[in-house]
Amino acid sequence: MALARQEITINAPPTTVWSLIGDVTKWPSWHGRITSGRMLEGDEFFPGATFQFTYDGKPVVGTIIHIERPKRLAWRCGNIRQSVRLEGLGTQTKVSAEREVSGFMASLRKGKAQQEAAQGLKEWLEALKAAAEKAPKSA
Repeated sequence: MALARQEITINAPPTTVWSLIGDVTKWPSWHGRITSGRMLEGDEFFPGATFQFTYDGKPVVGTIIHIERPKRLAWRCGNIRQSVRLEGLGTQTKVSAEREVSGFMASLRKGKAQQEAAQGLKEWLEALKAAAEKAPKSA
């Protein structure tokens, strides 16, 4: 297993940040490597809900593991589990994120898998920060 953890402070309130991460259909609007996103059942995230997004031209299916609006979201896509936690700091939001990669290849190439997980998480958080800081502030 490979594990990466990162934090970022975003100059936007948690409701603005949540509006971007809590709806898979909005992911393409802020993450340059995601070109589509849709729910496979229902209209919004709930525990057990499945969703699909296209990442680097490849379809990826995920399942929501945990959701606590607007504070925490966790999902699994194959052998990758990602979670994010939002903490309001006045007009800012601290986002703590974790990405865990499991499976035989992650164990075999642990250092490389950990590096890739950390890089992917950093890219995800930086894209989220850029979009949230440009977005209209929601109450």
